[in-house]
Amino acid sequence: MPVQYVIGQWDFMDLTLKMRPPVLIPRPETEEVEMSVCMLNVLANRAHRKVAAGEQGGPYRVLDIGCGSGAISLAILSASPLASCVAVDKSADAVALARENAEDLSLQDRCSVVQLDITAVGRAAHATEAVGALGPFDVLVSNPPYVFTGDMAALQPEIRSFEDPAALHGGEDGMDLIKVVLTLAAEVVKDNGSV
Repeated sequence: MPVQYVIGQWDFMDLTLKMRPPVLIPRPETEEVEMSVCMLNVLANRAHRKVAAGEQGGPYRVLDIGCGSGAISLAILSASPLASCVAVDKSADAVALARENAEDLSLQDRCSVVQLDITAVGRAAHATEAVGALGPFDVLVSNPPYVFTGDMAALQPEIRSFEDPAALHGGEDGMDLIKVVLTLAAEVVKDNGSV
């Protein structure tokens, strides 16, 4: 069993998050984490410019698709007090853990965690409607599954045995959810928003 599950927590950025199987363990060495750091800087800079310019309006709205434990969305909220977030995941386990982590960090008032499968066949329009009804969003972030079908069997045994394969398996070319996210982004992210 991965040590993160044994001790029941793991650090991501400057946050300590609860961890339990089968929710994917955030990996600090991934490019997605670097992307989230860049996104944090973008959000902080935009928020600072907005306040400096004296603009009115609500906080920056972030959509996190495939939120897992809530690591990325909660790191953004922690770094940017003007941001609010809608975090979605199809896994009930992930949604429960993300909500728990948001509460533990006192970020639950700015983080709405929703169980939603944006890939459900025949329900793409429903997913767009469901997420769109919560938007529009200034920023969309995601750490989608990207492991090729042919590479799933080669994953380390502790990953295969304990972590949700749906959080890892990206289809034949690793792009299944990435394609859905990009299609959805066109519908729910503001014209001047970021993906």
